[in-house]
Amino acid sequence: MFSVLTSIDLDGLIADTETAILAVIRDAEDDRTRALYDMVRYHLGLDGDAPRGKRMRPLIGLLAYQSIAGDH
Repeated sequence: MFSVLTSIDLDGLIADTETAILAVIRDAEDDRTRALYDMVRYHLGLDGDAPRGKRMRPLIGLLAYQSIAGDH
């Protein structure tokens, strides 16, 4: 049986994803890798000046998983 999702909290999905990515970066970042992770944050739209369109593909993946599992 498939259930229909009546309400999807897109802002919550985006916030949870950003929090998880930033935690991974924060834990791995050091003086040698700072420039690399600055680029990662930019390309994923996680800093203030970056385009935010890069979030569409991960968001679609999370929504697909949520439609199957019920939680992201």
